[in-house]
Amino acid sequence: MTQSDNTGKRALVAFGLSMLVIIFFSYLQMKHQPPKTVPNQTSPVDSTANPVSKISPPSREETSLPPAKEVIVETGLYRAVFDARGGRLISLGLKHYTRKNEPRLETLLPDSSYPFGIEGENEILFVPDKERLVLSSAQTSDAITFRARKGKGTITKKFTFDNRKYGIAFELAREGLTEEKTTLTAFSSPQPLTKSRGDIEEILASSSGKVSRIRPGTIKNEAHQISGTGYLGRKTQYILTFLKPEKPLDATISEGTAGKVVSSFILKPGQSKENFYFYSGPADHQVLTKEGVDIGEILPTGPIVALSRFILGILTFFHRLLPNWGVAIILLTFLFKIVFFPLTRVSLRTMKTMQKLQPYMKDLSKKYKNNPQAMQKEIFGIYRQYRINPLSGCLPMLVQVPIFISIFILLRTAIVLRGAKFCLWINDLSMPDKLFALNLRGGEFPVNLLPFLMGGTMFFQQKLSSAGTTGMAAEQQKMMTFLMPVMLTVFLYNLPAGLMLYWTVTNLISIAEQEINTRRL
Repeated sequence: MTQSDNTGKRALVAFGLSMLVIIFFSYLQMKHQPPKTVPNQTSPVDSTANPVSKISPPSREETSLPPAKEVIVETGLYRAVFDARGGRLISLGLKHYTRKNEPRLETLLPDSSYPFGIEGENEILFVPDKERLVLSSAQTSDAITFRARKGKGTITKKFTFDNRKYGIAFELAREGLTEEKTTLTAFSSPQPLTKSRGDIEEILASSSGKVSRIRPGTIKNEAHQISGTGYLGRKTQYILTFLKPEKPLDATISEGTAGKVVSSFILKPGQSKENFYFYSGPADHQVLTKEGVDIGEILPTGPIVALSRFILGILTFFHRLLPNWGVAIILLTFLFKIVFFPLTRVSLRTMKTMQKLQPYMKDLSKKYKNNPQAMQKEIFGIYRQYRINPLSGCLPMLVQVPIFISIFILLRTAIVLRGAKFCLWINDLSMPDKLFALNLRGGEFPVNLLPFLMGGTMFFQQKLSSAGTTGMAAEQQKMMTFLMPVMLTVFLYNLPAGLMLYWTVTNLISIAEQEINTRRL
């Protein structure tokens, strides 16, 4: 085997690894599209359609009536608006994580079946004991109670708020009511998921310690009943909403009006009083931990996720030192390059030694062209003499793949980057860094600058790596020098600016690293 063959194989290995990374990113992006399959029949969700007449979502009339009286709650974290008609929550806007010209981050969908609505009772006018509630550091907790009469019975809805938490404690009392079972709405989701919103959406249902994850697009003209439900949840890219009863209740997930998917708990006769915990806020592990609610399995778990959270902790530390998330990403990049510097140096040393030995390897291939075994013996002898490990060139890449995947997940889903500015034209690290848009016949084409900078720096880095390579290996390396930057620029063009910033800075540091090491080796 010639040295050119060895170098060519290493190029193919590098190409294969890069393709695996690209396929993984494409897979992640494809996961964000609603699947065409129905929920797994072995999940805790019973896919048997229930009679809609017994458990039906709120009608269009019930959800589209104008508010009778708005009751507003202001805390340090959000602004909530309740409708006295039905005693429902019709708006919840987060005060942080907002983008440009966005007063608040709304967590509830417009024209939806609103939380805390009860089937058949959404037209009832409730009387609140307060019309407005403002919490602060001086008054950290308070409650609002809605009361109404229905026939000979009474309905009471009490909401308790905490200025330091996103969660709302909800107490429902229905006394003197003898009707059959009804439903309490937790939330609703659109169907199908629109591409313009760009969210990753799934409905979560916990039963018997197992979590069913359902995409709204899989619910079609049927009601799925779930026994002993610990909570019902809805997760998007940044927001998590869930309603958790004090003790498990039966629940239903069904298609409502206008294609909405309504998730509700079933209230049976005799259940006069129930307690719930409602949360609609950041889908962030640290925030949920502070809430103190036992729903650990509601967010993804695993080694990569754990690594992402660890890296987020480091990123948050840098942000505390210098309160700019873009600068924090750059500092994180420098940290990882320092950590992996010993491996990178070994890789570069091996590469330079192999390039110096190329003429001798070429002579060996001519000398032993009819005796491959003797040629292999000579080559391995040279490897031992010069302490060369041919695999050391790929080792830094292999070690950094889990790190890069973790950073990809982090920078794509971390709500702290939503609306976070860096500098110049980069106004939101959670969005592509659109510099301007070209008006084309088919619409606008956004010109994102960072992907081109990433591709350009990668091209220059590949150019430096291929310097000194000769023969067939040089031709293969030349192909890779042009192919990989172009492919990655196209595949990753619409990724968030935070991720592109990390990748571009990584390339720039690698270029400087190669220049310094090349002069010293």
